Amino acid sequence: MSGRNKTSNGEVDDRHHLVVGEPQIHDALNEIAQADIRITVLHHPFEWLADFERHGIEDRLEDASHFILHGHEHRSKVVPNPLTQCVTIPAGAGYDLRIAEHPRYANAYNWVSFDVAAGQGLVFLRHWDGTNSSWTKDTQTHKKEEGVVPINFPKSEPPKTPSTEAAKEDKFNIVDKKLDKGAKTRLQKLIKTLDEQLKLPELNPIVKEFSKFLHEDEDFPAFDEADLPTILVTGSGNRNTQIGHFLSAIEAVVDAGKFDKSSEEAVKILFAYLIQTLVVKCKDEDDLGLTRIAVELKHTVELISLARNTSPQIPGQDSMEHKNGKRNPHFELEGRYFPQDGEFNPDAACENIAKDLLKELMLDPDDNEPENINALNMMGYKPDEPNYIKTLAVYLKSHGNQPRSTRVFKGLIIKENSGHNKLQIDQVADKFYRELAGCRFYLPLQAA
Repeated sequence: MSGRNKTSNGEVDDRHHLVVGEPQIHDALNEIAQADIRITVLHHPFEWLADFERHGIEDRLEDASHFILHGHEHRSKVVPNPLTQCVTIPAGAGYDLRIAEHPRYANAYNWVSFDVAAGQGLVFLRHWDGTNSSWTKDTQTHKKEEGVVPINFPKSEPPKTPSTEAAKEDKFNIVDKKLDKGAKTRLQKLIKTLDEQLKLPELNPIVKEFSKFLHEDEDFPAFDEADLPTILVTGSGNRNTQIGHFLSAIEAVVDAGKFDKSSEEAVKILFAYLIQTLVVKCKDEDDLGLTRIAVELKHTVELISLARNTSPQIPGQDSMEHKNGKRNPHFELEGRYFPQDGEFNPDAACENIAKDLLKELMLDPDDNEPENINALNMMGYKPDEPNYIKTLAVYLKSHGNQPRSTRVFKGLIIKENSGHNKLQIDQVADKFYRELAGCRFYLPLQAA
């Protein structure tokens, strides 16, 4: 873990500052995926993790673990998750004093007995009784007379046959056979969250125009309005044009005099989601990257931070080096965007991100072919004074009404790990948004 934080008085304040790095969670779970019993042991509870990665890690571990054991709170209890059947058991204290200085630190322990075949178990809670100098049943925590809490344990499931697997797939392939259970869960949550965002009354005029542009786009499948969140999340349509459609929708509403200033924040949140759909985190062309992002849609900084999480399909840096003896070229992007050491330049990081996005859109500023140069020149690109963010904005806007078939097969792979500074990420997200929003033809909103 990393993220040690100190107050102005020099005291350590780690709450909401601890960073794990989701890729190592994926790596660890992949190694034990076939185990009959999977137990995750932590010290701090999930509430102590940094906000930008807490929910992704918590959901992933709860979905893949049978038990989660953690300490720090010194409060024995049993917390089953009815959705995943994972049971979280915080530990009691273990101090050398028989009589605790504070009731919270009373010594306690527990043990678990379960029957895998029956799918049932029992948690026995015990604590130290200072009055009688003996261990006794904890009857107060869950108001159980014997200090025993029954739990349900997931039974072993037979392998799914192709026929049952296919039956669960809907027309937009939400439940993809290549995805693990945790990814499917986060995908469903993401679709639900986006659905709530699109239904906000203040966004209604823009969403209507947005849907109209998508219906007119031959690269998007026919869809009902209720399917819009699914299409945006699963990539059923052409992702490198859906942002352009969104911008065109905003412009149409503004030109019609129907734009309400009170909807600015909601528009920015939706924009932040759409801009990060260009960040595809899978190394192949199956385009499953969006299933790996977390589901918090609170503000621009958090979204672009969360979009940095690496897909579990991509091996960790160490494993890549050990397997083929060469450095994975995707990791070179990390140092260019968020350097591990030396002075950090948010302007340069933003320009590098925009330049790489242009490359993925088949508009490589380093390509001197006449056709490529002409296309860039039409977007206002000046080789002697390059501004990749504004060029990207022109491309996205110009393709709102003139979509082309080019797809973003690969995208930015920005690995989430403990070496990245969240302050740097915040600076890049703010700068990136301000540059895009500052274009006259882009977003008619105040800068973030």
